[in-house]
Amino acid sequence: MSGRPIGATVVEILDLDILAKAHSYVLFNCSEVDEFRIEHLTNVRHENRKLREREIQRLHSETFESWFQDHVEELHTRGDHRITEDLRNLASGPAEFVKKYKGFIINGFRFHTKDLEQNRKTQNSGVMLEAMTNSFSSAKDNNPVMGDVTYYGESSFVPL
Repeated sequence: MSGRPIGATVVEILDLDILAKAHSYVLFNCSEVDEFRIEHLTNVRHENRKLREREIQRLHSETFESWFQDHVEELHTRGDHRITEDLRNLASGPAEFVKKYKGFIINGFRFHTKDLEQNRKTQNSGVMLEAMTNSFSSAKDNNPVMGDVTYYGESSFVPL
């Protein structure tokens, strides 16, 4: 990534829940994992034929991460040509240690943490992320629709 940090580097250990969410996001939005997601979803459907689609999708989401890690290692052990070092790294998940900064400058934008901007007169928490996911229109809906879901998070940026 091209850009530069603002402030000193602080190394922290991420919360396990945050790590799991980050790993899940990457696995469900990475094209290199597509064939394995399809394989896992097919297996979940086959093993749970009596469940509604909503429950199948929930099981798929909850169990894919650990299944993928085990499956990739098993295929690697067998010498499967599809298993690259990058795929093994994706399966193993993110590192628990992260570098944090007070801000970051990238692509002409200056991003700051909420703590840094806390006492400033102008603030902007305008980070947005789109993720491809299955969505249901209601609690009674059993037919998921694959599509982009927009997430609005908290961060701050100031154009340079």
